[in-house]
Amino acid sequence: VALFHERAREAEPRFHPDAADEQAIRRICERLDGLPLAIELAASRVRALTPVELLDRLDPRLPLLTGGPRDLPARQQTLRATLEWSYDLLADEEGRDLCYLAVFAGGCTLEAAAAVCGTTLERLTSLVDANLLRHAATAQGSRYSMLETIREYAAERLEALADVEALRRRHADYFLALARSANLSGDSRGEQRHDLVISEQTNIRAAIDWAAAAGDVALALGLVVALENFWTTSDPFEGVRRLEALLGRAEDVPMRLRARALRALSSAATLAGDLDRAERAIRESLDAFRAIGDELGIGDLLHRLGASALNLGEPARARAPLEESLEIFRRHGFRKGELQAIGSLGDLARMQGDADQAVTLLERSATMAAEEGFTWWEANTRANLAELALAQNRLDE
Repeated sequence: VALFHERAREAEPRFHPDAADEQAIRRICERLDGLPLAIELAASRVRALTPVELLDRLDPRLPLLTGGPRDLPARQQTLRATLEWSYDLLADEEGRDLCYLAVFAGGCTLEAAAAVCGTTLERLTSLVDANLLRHAATAQGSRYSMLETIREYAAERLEALADVEALRRRHADYFLALARSANLSGDSRGEQRHDLVISEQTNIRAAIDWAAAAGDVALALGLVVALENFWTTSDPFEGVRRLEALLGRAEDVPMRLRARALRALSSAATLAGDLDRAERAIRESLDAFRAIGDELGIGDLLHRLGASALNLGEPARARAPLEESLEIFRRHGFRKGELQAIGSLGDLARMQGDADQAVTLLERSATMAAEEGFTWWEANTRANLAELALAQNRLDE
């Protein structure tokens, strides 16, 4: 009863129940089995209905009178009936929006809701007021989400809609564009935005899973490839699993996408510690980039081939591909590639015992990485500089 009063006053600050209303409130709470979510859904409606009117409208919907799914426990039948009752009070567009919003996993921003579902701020606010949607202020702006119980109910209704597949494709396309805008693939330019992907990783995983299940391997691979640096910094083992599963079904995808996917696999396998698998992926990717005549792609994979030799403890075969990649990157003005080649040549100098040359090259690489917003590479390179300083007993440095 106290919860009902609290939520009713939030919905309608002028809420002052009389004796009949209080009796109706107690009856409502009893009929709802004291379930907090069900009580919140009912209490949010006092803006338009008195508690007595609420009870009159609620009673016919509860399972004791109408029954419910016979295989559900009584309390779940009560909650389901309350959800159906609350849903039926929505305007048509609001009800459609609630179903559409179930396509999101882990919530969504206002921009995503509008782009994918075609909803409006006014309708989202109405769903928040009805306690069917939750609103939170985040560093990325407003975010909307559902309690999982409500999302399950909305998702069930969503599956019955004729346009559900088109909605899921809009969802996947939206998050593909977002993933690409984060500049986390191996060939992207511009500042890396890990924050964009971290906050939406649940939605992106859901989009990958849907595309793979729907047979759109190219879309699923496109999403995974766009997240190349996310896998290496977050979960390279997941990256390896996803890429290998999709590459096994990628007979008909464009050669460029296959080349980029193999490159991403090499990144994830390296960070997962499977260096032999990483080198095989590098060589396969290099062959694919050569087949399509992509010189920048070739330069990237030559750099990775040299770095792989260093990882495998074979510095003698690292210099030639590293220097060739550096020449290609400089000729194309690709600073992100140039700084990586310089850093790997610094690692080579360190392995060969030339500490002064190693420091010079690694400091240059770290500075360029900071200028380019290549956060992950800068952090890794500064860690290498710290190891050099420690080995030389330059502790303060």
